[in-house]
Amino acid sequence: MDAIGFIETRGLIPAIEAADVMLKSAQVELVERSLVGGGIVTITVTGDVGAVKSAVDAGASATQNFGSEALLSQHIIPRPSDQVSEVLFTEKETPTVSNDLEEAEDKVQPNLELEKAAAPTQEVKAEPSEVEAPPVKSEPTIKEDYKELNVKELRKLAKKYNNLGMTDEELQTATRAVLREHFEKYTKE
Repeated sequence: MDAIGFIETRGLIPAIEAADVMLKSAQVELVERSLVGGGIVTITVTGDVGAVKSAVDAGASATQNFGSEALLSQHIIPRPSDQVSEVLFTEKETPTVSNDLEEAEDKVQPNLELEKAAAPTQEVKAEPSEVEAPPVKSEPTIKEDYKELNVKELRKLAKKYNNLGMTDEELQTATRAVLREHFEKYTKE
């Protein structure tokens, strides 16, 4: 990867406009769109250093159509370290309870319809004990798993604990090491 470019906007529509202009103005690839929270959206592109710089500049200009407060920030990282790329672009999937239950219901539902079709005179009721939900990974507990999380996951976890005594701005800019220190303090309390 030669370069990574970011544009952060207030609102989804300016972000979509910026992404469209960035992709049309230079030979870059859209990597990610992140909904940070509070209406803040980050668009991430990658490509050659010159192309990323050109695309980010064009995307930033496009957001000016939405007012001066639409563009929050823009940044380019030329030739990022492999570790930076790993942190940014590898996201561990943590299944949620609701998704797993919906999948289990989807698997059970066709079987119930087949049973009804086979015996239309007999009413078939699914007992809750008949439905086995697949094993669910629990959310990382603050005392155990936070040391294994990347910075994005640590920020999400910190929000569940009222930002660990940090302001929203501090949380947005905190590094992995800073977040781990706050978790250490929190677990000792």
